[in-house]
Amino acid sequence: MIAALEATDYVGTIGRIVFDKTHDPLWGPEHLTGLGVQWQDGAPKAFWPREWRPDAGRPNYVVGFAGTVPYQIPPWVVAHWKGK
Repeated sequence: MIAALEATDYVGTIGRIVFDKTHDPLWGPEHLTGLGVQWQDGAPKAFWPREWRPDAGRPNYVVGFAGTVPYQIPPWVVAHWKGK
């Protein structure tokens, strides 16, 4: 299994699948990307972590994608958890 993971370098619908030295998939530009979809203002919107900084060693390295919006916590969730 380990040899198969280490040899993996495959481009699929979610991006390029490559594993790091601890056998976790690599995320970010040129590798895997994922996004979520949330209904906002009556339409489905793709959301992605805004100004995601995946590498603390490179503070100016910011990942973002055009056309995405910030995630919004639904009002009913805020109302339920407020004050708890």
